[in-house]
Amino acid sequence: MYFIDQIAFHTNENYLQLEDKKISLDKQTSDILLLLIETKSPVSKATLISHIWQNRYVSDAAITSAIRRVRKAITELDDTQEYIKTISKVGYQLNVIVKNENDVKPIVSSGYSEYYRLKIIGILLIFLSSILYWKLSVEPSIEPPISYRQAIHLLAQKNEESLPQAIQLLENSIQEAPKFVAAYHTLSQLYAYKMSRHLGLSDQQIIAKATEYIQKTIELAPEHPDTLLSKAMLDYFYLRNDEGVKQYHQQVMEGLTCDHKCNFFLAYSLPIFNQSKLAIQYAEQAYQAQPNHATYLWERAWSQFMAGNFERTLTRIEEAEQFLGRTSFLFRAMLAQAQNQPKKAIINWLSYYQFIGKISENEALMLESRLEEIGYADVSNQLLDMLSEIVIDQEVELLLLAGKKEQAFNKVLATDNLQAQTYLIAMHVSPVFMVSFTQEELEVLRDHIWSTNKKAP
Repeated sequence: MYFIDQIAFHTNENYLQLEDKKISLDKQTSDILLLLIETKSPVSKATLISHIWQNRYVSDAAITSAIRRVRKAITELDDTQEYIKTISKVGYQLNVIVKNENDVKPIVSSGYSEYYRLKIIGILLIFLSSILYWKLSVEPSIEPPISYRQAIHLLAQKNEESLPQAIQLLENSIQEAPKFVAAYHTLSQLYAYKMSRHLGLSDQQIIAKATEYIQKTIELAPEHPDTLLSKAMLDYFYLRNDEGVKQYHQQVMEGLTCDHKCNFFLAYSLPIFNQSKLAIQYAEQAYQAQPNHATYLWERAWSQFMAGNFERTLTRIEEAEQFLGRTSFLFRAMLAQAQNQPKKAIINWLSYYQFIGKISENEALMLESRLEEIGYADVSNQLLDMLSEIVIDQEVELLLLAGKKEQAFNKVLATDNLQAQTYLIAMHVSPVFMVSFTQEELEVLRDHIWSTNKKAP
């Protein structure tokens, strides 16, 4: 912990405190403030890019915005002085005396010390009661196996190529500790969630694996929130059991513990049931729980998009882009298409496919240069001819942009593979589809997507 003048900066828990007022910080804001504290000389933009953005490209505006967030957090506690000084053409530097916890212990008032003493006692009591609860409810108390910790570390990297290795480590962990519930929860959610598309398994294999691990969690912890979440995920993504998803939401409404994973799942799924306003609330709650989580940043934008709030969608996209230091051409393409801005949409589609390496920079520039000459529909057609192995929802959106509505409609109806349909279950009620198909056509698409796999085991 550090004291920035009179403001306490709790580095482990990422919050600032002055007397009884607290300000929570997202991880990036906390990291920037810590860098300013630990770097005695002014912190240059190059240093910020190196330490905070790991040398990814980031605009000057994004850096300025990040520093602004640090300043705002501090001034909410004390606006009587300038805490961070901008040094022209050099960088940023703290403008006040900073001491670490050890430096201030002798001069801290007895009231302040008593506050922290009581707080620590309270935390210890909560911690001890949690341990006692698990000792009583889950016998014996199980230490997470090393293989489980290794798997979680791999999954945190969000790299689909490491997914098989992570699953193998998780399976090793349940062999080492057969009653370690967390491993079963992680496995069941990996299979039940759409990330399982990357495993190269059949629909039946994914359903069987998810069901196997869910059954084990039901045996070990039938009322655990993650057990119920795993069942709801499987219902939504693979079994297409809309009643199961509605029942899960009802349980949350009745008081079931809903953590950031639960909030994210509800934010993603509720628009299908015409509950977009609730979806926005859940997306915000997931973000507030983990504001540095990239998926939750995008979910804030997605929930606004699905509700048709396009101005707010753009604001959320810009916020996510500033935080992550990159442009979301895919999201901007969908937004432009929903707003009936086809030229803007195709420019973003070209940038997106160049960014992920599906087309070269020269190909993207060539197609963009022909936009005025041959029009966005023909450019869309040419882009489709050049692409291979794109996901079904993107192919349908490009077909719509190319003016091939009937072909796009039939493409959805011809998609029977469950894993491919996981891309469509949200898109079929998205603003892009809503402006392209009639209500009757949308009902046909919904019936196909939600009924085809009722036959699945």
